Amino acid sequence: MTSKAAGTRDSGAPARLAAVLRAAAPADGVLLSDLADIRWTTGFTGSNALVLVLDGRARLFTDARYQTQAAAEVSGAEVEILSGSLLPSVAEKWLGNVSRLAVQSDRMPMADAEALRARAPGVDLVPIAGLVSALRARKTTAEVQAIRAAQELTESVFAEILDVIREGVTEREVAAEITYRHLRAGASAMSFDPIVAFGSNAALPHGRPTSRRLRRGDPVLIDMGCFLNGYASDMTRMLSFGAPSEDFRTVHGVVRDALHAARDAARSGMAASDLDRVARDRIEAAGFGPQFGHSLGHGVGLEIHEAPSVSFRSDSPLPEHAVVTLEPGIYLPDRFGVRIEDIVHLLPDGCTRITELDTNLTIL
Repeated sequence: MTSKAAGTRDSGAPARLAAVLRAAAPADGVLLSDLADIRWTTGFTGSNALVLVLDGRARLFTDARYQTQAAAEVSGAEVEILSGSLLPSVAEKWLGNVSRLAVQSDRMPMADAEALRARAPGVDLVPIAGLVSALRARKTTAEVQAIRAAQELTESVFAEILDVIREGVTEREVAAEITYRHLRAGASAMSFDPIVAFGSNAALPHGRPTSRRLRRGDPVLIDMGCFLNGYASDMTRMLSFGAPSEDFRTVHGVVRDALHAARDAARSGMAASDLDRVARDRIEAAGFGPQFGHSLGHGVGLEIHEAPSVSFRSDSPLPEHAVVTLEPGIYLPDRFGVRIEDIVHLLPDGCTRITELDTNLTIL
């Protein structure tokens, strides 16, 4: 995750900290240990931190490496620099009079929870899953703009790497170019390792690039994204190196139709499973239901995979202002796979499309 420029503070952080404290009631306080959640609630972008909200006050604990950075970035919380491991120090110094402490049960490793119990035996740890993720799912205007900027960068890289895709190039070589060109254009990191798959390798939904060389007639699946100013992009597109087979063209059309149907139906307030069902119905009607084995999509923000899940397993309503991927796919083992992915911003009356690149099959 990228650091912000020194001196840049997040003006919305205090309100987000207050929302976290309300969500943690009736505990006496809340301990945040997840770095993405800590960034969202305080603005701090370092790699070692805890946040304790207690008695209406928030304190961010980090080590001496981040003293200057924390002073520049943190908003809404006092900063305390500690030596040694953060968790034991916080437990011994600050939890002596605490009865109930909310902790991130879905984010805190068991070893940390046990260490906390050992150092503060009188504290009842209240496990609260999704303590911050549900709040983070509702994106601010600034967050949507940040995701849009990251997506614009990824789409510009996609246009560039088309010239790299030539006969004999390997999947690894294309993936390396994708990473290099993102970083050269200003991304701080990739949001995940690029997926580049030729031919039958595209039938692996999360296949890793190999030394396979591109051959005339191969389908090409490219799934990539980056972090820019802390926020992620994500996009999957299909290409055909040479004239596509009729089967590939047909399957691409089914997946594209499923994506467009989901995009037309997407809105906040609807059950996640209902949105997933829109795309799944199109694919099942075409006879490929068993070949679409994953969920339709996921939230995108400070992490590449975050709430909400757009899944057939979830009946939860999709939050207003959530930013999610829509990425239906069909995978035919030993032949090819097709996945097409857009990012959208959910509103009560529909969605706005953050991805601008069209969904047509690119033929090289």
